Amino acid sequence: GRTTLQSIGVDLDGVFEQLAQQSIEAAEAEADDIPSDHVNVLGTREDNEVETVLHGLVDEAIAAGFEPTRAEDLRNLVMEYSDVFRVRLGHDAAAEVEPLEVRLVGGAQPYRSGVRRYPEAQRTFLREYVRELEAAGLVEGNKTKSLGMPGAAGGEAGHW
Repeated sequence: GRTTLQSIGVDLDGVFEQLAQQSIEAAEAEADDIPSDHVNVLGTREDNEVETVLHGLVDEAIAAGFEPTRAEDLRNLVMEYSDVFRVRLGHDAAAEVEPLEVRLVGGAQPYRSGVRRYPEAQRTFLREYVRELEAAGLVEGNKTKSLGMPGAAGGEAGHW
């Protein structure tokens, strides 16, 4: 994870420092008003599985050089929002949100970008993630799309 993020220019130490520097009061002001104490967390097998993973990630950040004096602030912040993290995908109820509507600015012209190849670490992550989505029944391969069509996944037709 860390190497992949650094390869695309994400400064993890800076991100963690910014998160830790935010005061808990400010985070509470922006937080939703639904208490997470009694929320049934989907995608977990144990009650505290997400918290265990999050504690491990904070410990890894400290071992990787995160400012030790800010570690407890980071841990508190991450744990406060632990209800938004998942360990694995599963069959959940659909979210009730309005469909995204995109309105183009007047005079907007389509632009076609060239093909860009992701680094191997990101391609591996995406392949594994799509396999998880397929296993959960959330997506399926489009076997009708030919290789030459925009959006084709590459490789053999019908495969991710």
